[in-house]
Amino acid sequence: MINNGGTCSLDPTPSSGKNNIHTTVAMNAQQFYGSEACGLCLEVTGNGEGVGTKSIQGTFNVFVNNLCPECKKGDLDLGLNGDGRWKIEWKAIACNVDGPINYFFQGSNPYYIKVQARNYRHPVSKFAIIQNGVRKYLSRTQDNFFISKGDINFPIYPPFVVELTSMKNEVLTDIISKFENGIAIVGGKQFET
Repeated sequence: MINNGGTCSLDPTPSSGKNNIHTTVAMNAQQFYGSEACGLCLEVTGNGEGVGTKSIQGTFNVFVNNLCPECKKGDLDLGLNGDGRWKIEWKAIACNVDGPINYFFQGSNPYYIKVQARNYRHPVSKFAIIQNGVRKYLSRTQDNFFISKGDINFPIYPPFVVELTSMKNEVLTDIISKFENGIAIVGGKQFET
């Protein structure tokens, strides 16, 4: 398993993937939802049942940053935390975050947007730019970014308003103050707990 941001391109790892987190994991393809599970925090419990040399026991929190295409539904690849096949149970939990959501641009300019939300309590399922009071939804990519589609009126210059919807259907409106590729730009808001 890769630990450099993984399939989710979360490098460097945001505080949501560090605070009270034991390790990063890869999610099975059926529950990865085309990268929607990226940045999801999970509580994992193992009772030591299974096979291998380093058993999975106890309860600990993990951060999803990768895809495990060969894993079956319900499985996680805890490659950084053991070996073998161990019986575990897991559930999604709110991530313990420091500060507001961050925005990470890649190859963006006033005529093309490729942006990733980071450092959230709950993963982002929808990302829209608000233009003249109208939501213009961006398309999700397999590497956990959102890219502009043809219905956006270009050019776009900061500051501009965005609307994020979490996996829990919480809607947040924020302002992105600047374009700068390759660094985390701190927003002004965070999803509730």
